[in-house]
Amino acid sequence: MNDLPSPSDAEGPALFEGFADRIRDGALIGWARRAGSLEPVTVHLHLHGERVASVLADRYRDDLEAAGKGQGRHGFEIRLPDGRLPDGRLDGLRVAIAGAGDLPMSAPLRCAIDDLSTAAAADPAVGTAAVWLDLSEFLFYLRTHKTLSGIQRVQCEIVRIVAGATSSRVRFCMTPPEGGEYVEVPTAVVGRLVDRLTGNAPVPLADWSAYVGMIADPARRAKAAIAPGQMLFVLGAFWVFPHTPALLAVLRGRGVHIGVCVYDLIPLYHPEYCDPGMVGGFLSAFSTVSQVADLILTISHHTAADVERFYRRIGQPPKTIRPVPLAHELANGSAAAPGAAAGPSPLLRLIGGPFVLCVGTIEIRKNHGYLLAIWQELLRRHGPEAVPKLVLAGRRGWRVEGFYDALETTRSLDRHVLLIDDADDADLEALYRGCLFTVFPSLYEGWGLPVGESLMHGKLCITSRSSAMPEAGGEFAAYLDPRDQADGLRTIEAFLFDDARRARMEEAIRTRFVPRRWSEVVNGVFSEIQAYLAGCRDGGERPPPVSLKPGAVVRLRRLDRLNGFDDMVRRPPFLRLICAQGWHPSDGAGAWMDGPNALLSFGLDTAGRPAPARLRVHLHVFRPAWARDAAVTVTSACGASATTVLEDDETMLSLDCAPVAMGGPPAVRIAIALDRLGAPPSPETRRLGLLAKTVAVADADDALQRLDVVEKLLFLMRP
Repeated sequence: MNDLPSPSDAEGPALFEGFADRIRDGALIGWARRAGSLEPVTVHLHLHGERVASVLADRYRDDLEAAGKGQGRHGFEIRLPDGRLPDGRLDGLRVAIAGAGDLPMSAPLRCAIDDLSTAAAADPAVGTAAVWLDLSEFLFYLRTHKTLSGIQRVQCEIVRIVAGATSSRVRFCMTPPEGGEYVEVPTAVVGRLVDRLTGNAPVPLADWSAYVGMIADPARRAKAAIAPGQMLFVLGAFWVFPHTPALLAVLRGRGVHIGVCVYDLIPLYHPEYCDPGMVGGFLSAFSTVSQVADLILTISHHTAADVERFYRRIGQPPKTIRPVPLAHELANGSAAAPGAAAGPSPLLRLIGGPFVLCVGTIEIRKNHGYLLAIWQELLRRHGPEAVPKLVLAGRRGWRVEGFYDALETTRSLDRHVLLIDDADDADLEALYRGCLFTVFPSLYEGWGLPVGESLMHGKLCITSRSSAMPEAGGEFAAYLDPRDQADGLRTIEAFLFDDARRARMEEAIRTRFVPRRWSEVVNGVFSEIQAYLAGCRDGGERPPPVSLKPGAVVRLRRLDRLNGFDDMVRRPPFLRLICAQGWHPSDGAGAWMDGPNALLSFGLDTAGRPAPARLRVHLHVFRPAWARDAAVTVTSACGASATTVLEDDETMLSLDCAPVAMGGPPAVRIAIALDRLGAPPSPETRRLGLLAKTVAVADADDALQRLDVVEKLLFLMRP
């Protein structure tokens, strides 16, 4: 983003000042005033020479008051026509103070106008898209970060190549963090965004955040026309937005194929390495996504095996799982041949001497405390003159308070340990080329990007012989036990003080190492997607993602805390997918209908035996005060129907029905229709029908099973 200018120093006509700052949620936001006056001025919005709106600049903004702009009551917000501009174009936009002149525009707004106007001309229609890439988490991340690591690095390099291609078969989409339907993000806009990531170091974070916020403003984006038979592929972290799994389930029910990328299952198998606040959310999201996804791509064979192990643990056959290993290069086409000499760099001059490099977020799983202890012993054995510095390049993560305390106590081992926070790609290139070798003693990885990046730059990486890191390093890395400091000390010490040994490894890298490129990763991803789609039936009904055994009783409330894998198996969150369409996300009480109509759907797990001819389905609902004496009708896909007048707060709706075929094994589908919809009291703004608390199913011809189910339901319905 090296062409993002600094804020303009241009001034408006004498006695007036102000700025058009940004576009957010379909509105232009800024400020304007007459210098020395507290009276508000009028601001006009012009589009392509025509005045389309006028407002009074009288909104209070604390930043204006802090800057000495009167009493701060000079802000304005102008709604754009229909929340968006004609054809998405912004190049005809002008903002002016009545009777004065045009307001200058902020740097982020000028860049957004340039990018969006270019996209409107270059990216006119969805056309024949077959694959939609979900960039929701990537765009959300970029609102608060200017540099990349881990999952966001992978997304950026894949997106960079896809956006630069000419095919219209792949499109980009996003959903807002607060929820809502997918909207399209034009390919040209995405391409400019990833281009601007290069060289954006001088840009203030506030300007960068405003720019990303404007180009990813869902209020200005058209709905993504994701059609049956197409694939929506979630490229990023599917667990970040709580609404994502349910949204994927709805699309799957409409005939859309769902693909996800699984980077690792560390929160599942090793929650001790994770931030405690994210473990429960990840378990809940993955439990649900595991039932919705048709195609799962993993970033290594090791992660693929972890996913298969998950399905075995929950007693299900695995879905279509395909490993697509990641690349070795830092950015697409960025690295020269291995062994190229390091050029002059201010960062290397700052380090001031030989150093060993470790790249990665400073978090407990990356095992930086292990390195700190080894460097402390190296200094004790060999003295500070003989021991190179240890450079740690990565931002601070979680559960590393003890590590930072140790750094402070030892004065960073007498300044032999250097931390570089938020290094950009140019910094990393310089560090890789300038180091003696790299170390990466992580306790667990889904791949290990720094291992390959080191090899790509011709430098040995000493890494862990656990999880997926041997896949990334192969025969060209050296390996240690990340839980054995004595082993790590021996290995690192050997390469520090034996130049010939290190040179032999570098020669092997230079002459025999064949790096995997990001272009190969992209080819692998889309080859697997195309192979899956080619083997799918065209159209047709999709079987429900969840199956129940006759006799099952399922509570529909959200599980706020899952205590590990065993708890997830015992109380699987994916059972909430029974609520197929027309529901709000579950809360602590159950699932609210989103309006007067909703759908329940589930398959029958009969363990290979014939399905019962008749089923009895029970639905325990709560009737809110505004639905008193309303009538609710439940109708099965087989035609069975029953209507109940809701006189009591708690009601058990029951229906005898026959299973039906829904694109697979026998299944149950029940439509729920409320005859009227009242208005809930303020501050509730959602459309709320009934609250579904529990669903149960029994063989209608098995008296003992029916009795057992009723007893369980009565127990759950106790006050």
